[in-house]
Amino acid sequence: MSGRLKPISLTRYFNSPAVLSSTDGWHPSMDHVSGKFPRTETKHWGIPFRFGPEALTEPGLIVLSAGTEVRVPIGKTATHVCIAHFCNLTDAMFANAGGGEPMGEYVLRFADGSEHVQPIRRRFEVNPFSVAWGGGPFAAQPSAMPVPWDYASAPAVAWGQLQTGVTYAGGSACQFWIYALENPRPQVPIKSITFRATSEEPLAILGVTLYEGPGHPLGHVPR
Repeated sequence: MSGRLKPISLTRYFNSPAVLSSTDGWHPSMDHVSGKFPRTETKHWGIPFRFGPEALTEPGLIVLSAGTEVRVPIGKTATHVCIAHFCNLTDAMFANAGGGEPMGEYVLRFADGSEHVQPIRRRFEVNPFSVAWGGGPFAAQPSAMPVPWDYASAPAVAWGQLQTGVTYAGGSACQFWIYALENPRPQVPIKSITFRATSEEPLAILGVTLYEGPGHPLGHVPR
């Protein structure tokens, strides 16, 4: 599968250090988890990514808000564009557990001049950097893959969590999510992808990887 996955370097397009702050519009809880996610070359769900540099004060994130956008050249074909990202945590979201608020748009521009615009919504394609159990997104996956429960510790965990037989362990303190944007025109080279904010709330992109192949890059065959 590795030959079908092509990480894209975002070094020239990072516009923010990995150290984020409530003074920049993030929820106050960001001050406790800022920068606590993987750096440089990393792998999630078997997908390799090239994140920002180890130095948290250097540019290492694409951060969007208030109508800003960043365009990244691609020049390759792909069936899916895999994106590691997270959005802001807001107090208002607790009044709408189902989510759906528009956070941004990811625009694929093709070599023939056509475009595909993918809306990015909270709790669908993206989710905040901090969520409670059961609050995951419907169209993305947490950065850490699920692992089997250690049933020896079963008495110490909630009954409901045991019903799936797995748990999410080993994730970063600052949560992020892997979204695989399906390309409707996989035979046409993607000229660029534009990350565009449609909300006043900030949205952060850590990495981008192209996948070209059958099936879904986040789909795993059951045992």
